Amino acid sequence: MTTFLILLLLLQQEEHVSRSQKAPYQDATRQCDRAQELIKEAPEEAVEILTRVIENRKIKKMECRLKIELRVGFFSKPHDFFPYQFRGKAFLSLAGKTNIPKEAEGFYQKAKKDFEESLRRKNQSSQIYLDEAKKQLLLLQKIDPPDDPIPVNPEIEFQEKWRTLLNQQKFRSAEALVETEGSVLPPEKRLEYKKKVTQECRKYISNVTSRFLIDLQRVVRQRDPFANLSKTLQEDLRLTKEEELTIRPATYRWCGELRSTLSQFEKKKKIRIDSLIDLAIQSIPLTEAPATNPWLIAIGTLTHSHLLSEIKQHLAKAKNALKEDRMVHTLNATQLMEEWVRLETRVAKTGKTSPFAPQMKKPLQDQIALFPKDYDGLKQIEMELEKSIQSSDPERGLLKIERSLEKSRSKWRSLSLESRREIVRYIILCRALNRFFTGKTTEEITKELIPLGKELQGLGGSFTVTRFGPKIEELFQKLR
Repeated sequence: MTTFLILLLLLQQEEHVSRSQKAPYQDATRQCDRAQELIKEAPEEAVEILTRVIENRKIKKMECRLKIELRVGFFSKPHDFFPYQFRGKAFLSLAGKTNIPKEAEGFYQKAKKDFEESLRRKNQSSQIYLDEAKKQLLLLQKIDPPDDPIPVNPEIEFQEKWRTLLNQQKFRSAEALVETEGSVLPPEKRLEYKKKVTQECRKYISNVTSRFLIDLQRVVRQRDPFANLSKTLQEDLRLTKEEELTIRPATYRWCGELRSTLSQFEKKKKIRIDSLIDLAIQSIPLTEAPATNPWLIAIGTLTHSHLLSEIKQHLAKAKNALKEDRMVHTLNATQLMEEWVRLETRVAKTGKTSPFAPQMKKPLQDQIALFPKDYDGLKQIEMELEKSIQSSDPERGLLKIERSLEKSRSKWRSLSLESRREIVRYIILCRALNRFFTGKTTEEITKELIPLGKELQGLGGSFTVTRFGPKIEELFQKLR
């Protein structure tokens, strides 16, 4: 049967979606894939997701193998985009989970209707599922009611209600039912039912948190995970309501903390690295070995990526900032770096291998090292300039100073704005003095130094120079 289904899928018609229409289809195929994963364990959620896809008026092409144009002439791999078939399978799953014949019949009827619609849209692989739905409906219709009413066992009647509540994930209501309608049962029986409620609740939460982790890992892989937090919280990082849970394990509570933190980010439109680091630290005890802790790896990777991005933003602003603003950006970047060190320190305290390679710190350190600093040779240049002018061979001394200043351009990106301004000013000054010593006129020197004058203008430097005579002062004013 599996081979037959594969053959039918291979023969299924392919539809292409152009780039101009790709956005709603990319979202719909992603939701369809997610719903397919939920059919067995959480069919109600799968039905809800698939119904949204089917009712989306922007989606016209369904029950086909879909190829989406990502850029001109390049298409995605084929998606099995069968929302009607998948929803029909989710209804089959719901029918299999209920012990109430009428409920089962209703689910089979809905499944039958979806499979028929899928076939109408030429998805031949739905025929097998349609046959199964019809078969189950026939079996239900053949069940004849007993001629004489069978005496009802109180436990059987209680158990039916209790099981229905469990199937609906109403664990607290199921536990309460044990104390009310289950009061006719012996104490040991009631204890067994309560233990079973806890087991089922734990199993359900395990499935919920597992799906949450898969969604979190998918979010981490996105180009900009924080770009649309509202959509992420609504469609991906979802948790069940707490009112019907009888237990809240540490993993579930951590997931709730993450959702709460991201909601605050969305509300305040600001991502706080310290809050993400706190979440990463809180995730350390969720497993015994940090090196294989999926929660720590996911939140740590997410934090590192955004932390590096924020440091780069501070660096970009610091490059052409004056000292006061530059120091603020440098301090902020350093504090961000310290937050990553805080996480590494807490992981190290466990005495176990960290999931974060030492190389992860290097790009952070490299960015910090690039923050602009003052050129420490300016005072020496001032002294050398005075000495050269008064020497017997000023031209040679000035040329030496100019070459020394030009060498500083090799680390131009790491120098402060004020230092770059002063270096260009001194280069202009040295070259101008040298040319005056060789007998050139102010006009000739000005023409030669126009490129350096434009560079000083671009840096916002000062053209006011009064210490070296009226000719130098005039030349700087002409370069302004």
